[in-house]
Amino acid sequence: MAFTVELSDGFNTVRRCNCSYCRMRGAVAVSSPRSGIEVVRGGDKLTEYRFNTGEAVHFFCSVCGITPFINGDQTHSSMG
Repeated sequence: MAFTVELSDGFNTVRRCNCSYCRMRGAVAVSSPRSGIEVVRGGDKLTEYRFNTGEAVHFFCSVCGITPFINGDQTHSSMG
């Protein structure tokens, strides 16, 4: 899987999520407009999963398991 990300705010949005899933993985996230994310290879391997309430959509590679991005809020236009 390969993707490009345009960070309109640079690395000013870098943060750690405090949910149990992200803490377990040691995840660090940045935010990008949805239009700033482009999957350039392996898009057919991209799978989604929704935990608990189903509000956050976690995208991951069905081959290697990497979680390249999460759409945590359906009402906003950004992804992390």
